[in-house]
Amino acid sequence: MLGDYEAATMIPTKDLQKTRRWYEDVLGFTVAVDDPNGISYKSGSGVFNLYPTQYAGTAQHTLIGWQVPDIEATVDELTSRGGPLSSTTWKG
Repeated sequence: MLGDYEAATMIPTKDLQKTRRWYEDVLGFTVAVDDPNGISYKSGSGVFNLYPTQYAGTAQHTLIGWQVPDIEATVDELTSRGGPLSSTTWKG
């Protein structure tokens, strides 16, 4: 039943405005919906959302990932924008 519908990734944050700057200024996303309860971004044919919560940062797992055609070039571009990347693992 739910497999017939698009899914949206929900990313918790303690500081919505600081996290927003990361996704917009460093990663280059444009806001699709800006609401006091959260911010939505389009990525390809999908959507992901940032939402404020005091429980952000308690998960110890990956929340979102992207398939890119050239990982090395993508890492270089993000690093040049000030994006410190940690624990980046990929198959070459």
